[in-house]
Amino acid sequence: MGEFGAAVMLATLRYYDARRGVHRELAGALAEPEVVRALTEGDVSTAVSTAGLTLVLAGATDLAGRYFDAAVEAAKRRGELVMLGSMLTYRGYLHIYRGDLAAAEDDLRQPPTLVSYGRDQPIPAFYQSYLAEVLVERGELEDAEAALAQLGLGEEVAVRTYLIPFLVARGKLRVARRDLQRARDDFERLGRHVEAFGIANPSFAAWRSHLALVPAGLGERERARTLAEEEVELARTWGAPRAIGVALRAHGLVLGGAGGLASLREAVEVLESSPARLELARALVDLGAALRRANQRAESRDYLRRGLELAHRSGAGALEELAQAELAATGARPRRPVVSGVDALTPSERRVAEMAAENMTNKDIAQALFVTPKTVEVHLSSVYRKLDISSRSQLASALRGD
Repeated sequence: MGEFGAAVMLATLRYYDARRGVHRELAGALAEPEVVRALTEGDVSTAVSTAGLTLVLAGATDLAGRYFDAAVEAAKRRGELVMLGSMLTYRGYLHIYRGDLAAAEDDLRQPPTLVSYGRDQPIPAFYQSYLAEVLVERGELEDAEAALAQLGLGEEVAVRTYLIPFLVARGKLRVARRDLQRARDDFERLGRHVEAFGIANPSFAAWRSHLALVPAGLGERERARTLAEEEVELARTWGAPRAIGVALRAHGLVLGGAGGLASLREAVEVLESSPARLELARALVDLGAALRRANQRAESRDYLRRGLELAHRSGAGALEELAQAELAATGARPRRPVVSGVDALTPSERRVAEMAAENMTNKDIAQALFVTPKTVEVHLSSVYRKLDISSRSQLASALRGD
């Protein structure tokens, strides 16, 4: 079979385990150096993408980050533009999973030529859908709608696995626009598509949580609770903290009362151990809001302030606005998010600053991160302002906090 064939077989097996939501503990084998080398240096194969995606879904984000970095470099070196577009798109999804929207946008604002080889293909659908999801989180709804419109899809979409992220993004956009009936329609479609492919793992698409949280008539409340409970059980079976936290948050919001508060507290506790900072921010804001409604205002403020800070660092403008409003409703003056110092840097700014501190030129940084030199300039300008410095030579000491 050879090293490449064995690696493809391993990636395929672990990917289908992930779809079924079993054997999460085996996913780490995909990050073994010999497996990464075989996949990224061998023939172009969908296994290259599915191996990285499986690591993300398993919550092994550090391993996934190293995997995608290696794959991006291999694609650049070999001039494999299709593979490069695919790897940058999936690395963008990894950043969404972590809650680093700026880094996600860096990867998803890649040259359109890398993903323009036909609309009825997986990578353009993933690319536009992930980009739209980032824009929805930022509160840039017009741009999100424009990103999805480029796919030219109608209300009904074909049953394809690569259109699952499209339905997630369009459903979220419609929720943000308060177009709730059509959002419910999308999440119902999402559930049918997921089940048609035998996907039981909510890490792929938490359709039950999405659907349960869209307001419905009185007769739907029992179904919402059932959906939320099912997703908690499935997420616990898979075992990834992010999936469990997302499901518990939905369960807490649907259940309400003391039981709902208990689920929201558990969601925060589970997500604390997860790399998913944006989902933690969401759970903190929801717990704080629930405590405010339960007239526990002093405790609610602590959670809301933490959620506000994390939402700001993630670049999630829509959640940041909600946290500000909830804090104001407690009678507190919302504390300004950190706007200066090392802690104020976004992950993308930090990455660029560290490279610049190592005497890499803007051009070298742009090539390494596959962004434009202009993007590097924008990041560095923001870094200088936040660190209160005026030159590259001051970066190293400023990053150390000297």
